[in-house]
Amino acid sequence: MQGKRGHERFLVEGLEIKGKMMFAARVKILNISLSGVAIETDKRLDIGSEYSLTIEDRDGVLSVKGVVVWSRVNGHERGLGGHMIPIYIAGMKFRDPINEGIEKIIRLAEDHMKGEDTEDGGRHPV
Repeated sequence: MQGKRGHERFLVEGLEIKGKMMFAARVKILNISLSGVAIETDKRLDIGSEYSLTIEDRDGVLSVKGVVVWSRVNGHERGLGGHMIPIYIAGMKFRDPINEGIEKIIRLAEDHMKGEDTEDGGRHPV
């Protein structure tokens, strides 16, 4: 999954990792690396703009800031009243990369991918 990136990205699907942004009702973390994150949201993020992202997992909350390096419409969903709402995906580069919280999330994603034992004594499916 590395491609042109400097750090390997890890999928977080199936993990108890949630994202929040102040202005968005929906924020889903798609993948993460030591240097950035890809998210899905119900609000358009402007390329070149900086945003705060809160990442929550079972052990706590981590707040990071990132600059949007790419963004595009990824589909539509029906909202309240039947109106169609665009869904966007965007890639953000962390402003202050490589911190302990991000490293912990990466280790959790690596363990999940390998199906290794977790801190709670269980095994995540591969």
